[in-house]
Amino acid sequence: MGRQKVGRFIIRTAHHHFPVLSVRLDASQKNAYNQIIPLAIGYRRNIRGWYIEGSLGAMINQSTSVFNDPAQEN
Repeated sequence: MGRQKVGRFIIRTAHHHFPVLSVRLDASQKNAYNQIIPLAIGYRRNIRGWYIEGSLGAMINQSTSVFNDPAQEN
């Protein structure tokens, strides 16, 4: 959303997936990973080919370990 070329409101989100390297896993782990999902709102102001931007938001940060033993809960 914007006001001509002067500035605009922004909404930003993404999905980041960070797997743990197999050499760093414990012997009981099959794999492990961390997921981050940010959500932010902000405003971008354009000034002569440059811009200033500020935003505020929150994120979900989830770590998961998958174990070799199916009896163990992930």
